[in-house]
Amino acid sequence: MASILAWSAAFCEDGRAVEQSKQASPPVQKPARHVVAVRQMPLTEAQVLGVLALTGRVYDVTDNAPESINKLTPETIAKLDALVGKRGFANYEEYKVVTENIGLVSAGIDPVTNRYVGSEAVIRAQIARARSDKKMSSADKAERIADLKDDLQFVMPAVQYKSNIGLVLKYSDALAKVIRGG
Repeated sequence: MASILAWSAAFCEDGRAVEQSKQASPPVQKPARHVVAVRQMPLTEAQVLGVLALTGRVYDVTDNAPESINKLTPETIAKLDALVGKRGFANYEEYKVVTENIGLVSAGIDPVTNRYVGSEAVIRAQIARARSDKKMSSADKAERIADLKDDLQFVMPAVQYKSNIGLVLKYSDALAKVIRGG
């Protein structure tokens, strides 16, 4: 913005561009927020236990697949379908929907209190904790806060099935050990 104003002032004969920019600066725009799409469903204890039992083996298949996780071949999907079918999932797609629902709830669990507060509240609490952390260097603190503020741009939908919260909380420690990013 400053370079644009400097450029305009250089070519403006009477300097009005600079004067106007001092008087009426444009409002600060917040970056657009992006809603994360989650196909919500009520979870069962059997599904959560299935995810706990299968996740490591699912990662083994996807990590060793020659293709990208975003473009799995029919052969890899067939392997995954067979694997998750042994634990009662209809197919790999159902397994993914269950893990998305677990992730939706997990994103809203405050790691300090182990209570569900919602993902935005978790991020805001993490920002406050980072600001008050005396052990963190100012550069690390600034980077951490910037990263967390970036995370605020991704809005998680409200949990539609409230029973999912209690179920995920019941297994949150075990899920945190097996789910990547947990």
